[in-house]
Amino acid sequence: MPRRAASRSGDDLGDSRTLAATSESTVRLWDTATGRQRSTVTHTSSVVSVSFDPDGRLLAAGGADGTVRLWDLATGQAQRTLATPRASPQVFFSPDGRTLATDSDDDGIIRLWPVAPDDPDAAVTRICHALHREVTAHERAQYLPGRPARHGCAS
Repeated sequence: MPRRAASRSGDDLGDSRTLAATSESTVRLWDTATGRQRSTVTHTSSVVSVSFDPDGRLLAAGGADGTVRLWDLATGQAQRTLATPRASPQVFFSPDGRTLATDSDDDGIIRLWPVAPDDPDAAVTRICHALHREVTAHERAQYLPGRPARHGCAS
């Protein structure tokens, strides 16, 4: 039995073409015109909230474990995983689709996330400046797999 559902409108008149329904950690996408299942994506935990971006290209799914996954619906691949500080985030796209908002009943704080990922080198520079140290080899392997090691924080 689906617990959460969201639909993607084709235009301002509400011509819905896709329905997302969740059951535990699975999100099923349905074609509302034919009633056929289009695809399935799997989250890392029970899905508590889903939202389509305005273009219908991305689906955000908030999990009970506090993670939010952004799915590219054309490929069925997870584009990004965001780690929110609270469990069971609700997810909402901005009208322009460039920002994702998350909130949680745990603290009542709305957090804003850029939808397009940062340039990894720029992100590493910001992180090491904020930490006042280099990113360790372990951190680099965990969060930036496959990226070349870089010494010294760029200015």
